[in-house]
Amino acid sequence: MLALLLIFWGVRPKDYYEYESSEPRYVEGYEQAADKSEFTGQMIAEGFEMNGLYPGEYQFTLEYESSGSGNTFEILDQDSWQVLAQGEYDPESSSMTVSAQIDRRITCVAVRSYLEQGELTLKSCEAVSLEPVYTDAWWALVLALVLAAAFWATLKKFRQGNREPLVLLGASVLVSLPLLTEHLQRGHDLDFHLTRIDGIAQALLGGQFPVRLNPDFLYGGGYLSPVMYPELFLYIPGVLCALGASVLFAFKVFCALIHITTAFVGYGAARQMLGREKALYFALFYLLNPYRLGDVYVRAAMGEALAMIFLPLVVVGLWQLFQQDYKKGFFTACLGITGVFQSHMITTLLVVVFGAGYALAVLIGSRGGLLKQGKRILTLCGSAAATLALNLWFLVPFLYYSGWDLKIYQERLDVGSASVYLFQAFVDYYSTGFEHGTTTTTGEVVVSMGMAVLIGLALYLFCLAQKPGEEEDPDLRTKALAAFWIGSIALFMASDLFPWQQIQQIPALDALASKLQFAWRCLIVSSVMYTLVLAVVFQQLKQKKSMAATVLVVFSLLGASMIGSGYLYENVCTLETKSDTWDHNTLYGGQYILSENDAVALSNRLKEGLAAALGLAGCFWYDRKRRPALAE
Repeated sequence: MLALLLIFWGVRPKDYYEYESSEPRYVEGYEQAADKSEFTGQMIAEGFEMNGLYPGEYQFTLEYESSGSGNTFEILDQDSWQVLAQGEYDPESSSMTVSAQIDRRITCVAVRSYLEQGELTLKSCEAVSLEPVYTDAWWALVLALVLAAAFWATLKKFRQGNREPLVLLGASVLVSLPLLTEHLQRGHDLDFHLTRIDGIAQALLGGQFPVRLNPDFLYGGGYLSPVMYPELFLYIPGVLCALGASVLFAFKVFCALIHITTAFVGYGAARQMLGREKALYFALFYLLNPYRLGDVYVRAAMGEALAMIFLPLVVVGLWQLFQQDYKKGFFTACLGITGVFQSHMITTLLVVVFGAGYALAVLIGSRGGLLKQGKRILTLCGSAAATLALNLWFLVPFLYYSGWDLKIYQERLDVGSASVYLFQAFVDYYSTGFEHGTTTTTGEVVVSMGMAVLIGLALYLFCLAQKPGEEEDPDLRTKALAAFWIGSIALFMASDLFPWQQIQQIPALDALASKLQFAWRCLIVSSVMYTLVLAVVFQQLKQKKSMAATVLVVFSLLGASMIGSGYLYENVCTLETKSDTWDHNTLYGGQYILSENDAVALSNRLKEGLAAALGLAGCFWYDRKRRPALAE
């Protein structure tokens, strides 16, 4: 308890807001003009922007040089255009300090400066809160207590012979260690997801529930991302932020929770198919999978990372529905598919495609016998209906706005151009590059399942070639073989060998394929299936006390360590402190705005005040007759 108090006292001073900017953002021509008199009586700068100010009292200190009197400034809330504080630059001084009381969350604050006489040179603006404004220290204390209680409970179970909970919790904490920094490293989609989280917080504080329009994007104009991109699980960090936690802290807590739930859900799902021991191996290998870790630590692909939590449930649920205890499968499949759908639409597409392929294979393998099992078919249909019913709250608005002409429905991507060479899918490396192309492999983003998977597959094929022993479970052998083939089909589709270009020449298939965006996304399926194989072969090798089992463990740890260490030492910093700024208008071409609108032009118009004229939902929730006005 004393240690926790000491940690709290060490963290609490960091709950103050502290930020400094040296970018005044002068109006065009002011800096270059030799004679500044032509700017007399005008606003010459609107900069020193500060994002995400929480309620509290703040002190703003401006550094400047002024050669004349009457030059003034105002500190402006760019959301409501309210002046929070104002003052006059004293020509006899080089700094000016004013205070302002902020009584609500503010997305963006800027400093406007006006020239009346002489010349005004702006150097920097420092903003600090006079008291703690974040609640991170309190939440850290609560989470530390919860974690300590969890370790105590799992240790107690360990002493009773149940080792799995302690091992899973310890491994989850281990892969979360790179998050224990004061700053936040870069991730490809990081700005977008930070804005989604902060937008949920602001929407909840503004009385929006469920959140349908994110007010953080487009300078208060609103963005349709909550309707088009599932955000159910983002409510966890969103609520934390609404309760005073910084976005940086909430995001890191969320990432740690993803690791923990991945381990425990993976174990719980695999246990129904493989038994306790092999389920533990599956959960650990899956947790350490470099592709999954890359989602969190390289690409910040939070939707895909969330979906990978539930994919083992989908696999087990479909297997139960079609071949095993369909009563259990009713709930397992329903929960798993709902989890994937509420996490990531593209992974849901993969579930549909591979699930349909699996169903077809079972139907052919049973020679039509599946259709004669009335109760199984009824349960399967009931599970599908229950899944749809659980997700109607999201599906109804999604389908409604899918009827609009949004930019995302105009995208036609060359899926095959973002594929991998076969060896790339297994090699251990770290890179902060972007999506794969076909002309080079230098600096490309990590989309590898790791060398441990390649070694495990080689060992599996070696074991498969051997004559089955009397003690070997034929049912387990069949499961591993099925997982191997499904994973290999997914790997083939992710590779440059798959004929994506020929497929996309067929309009109907092109419309479906382009939704996948990148061919290498199929490695999500390979990661799950190959890990099932890995768990089976590892258990067989471990029973024989084979050195190969140790090799698998070593390479799994090395692959995961490479991702974690690369994240810390090779990546650049995006947020240096919890008070730092990020890009609140990362729109990726404005996928969720009308195709008739130019994303940049619309963003500029909203910044200039169009959002105030149209209201919070100005970008989307306006009468259809007013659409042309936005397009002008």
